[in-house]
Amino acid sequence: MGQAPNGEPQHFVLGRLAWVEDRSGRRFSSFDARGRQATDVRVVLDREHETTLGTYVRRREHDDLDRETAHYFPDASYCTSAGT
Repeated sequence: MGQAPNGEPQHFVLGRLAWVEDRSGRRFSSFDARGRQATDVRVVLDREHETTLGTYVRRREHDDLDRETAHYFPDASYCTSAGT
């Protein structure tokens, strides 16, 4: 188990793409026991001043049929679906 810079634990990352770094910053992913992406942490960097501009966390929940039932956004808003 790894850990994202904001302290968010990274679960079930063995054999999966756990983090990526690009010009805008870094992205860390965490998965549930069934391999579905559960958490996505995005760290936006100011490379010129070597500072962090922001950290944004998105979370997802799934039902037993692998359908996304809830999506939580960085601003604390969320959406859910009944999964009909």
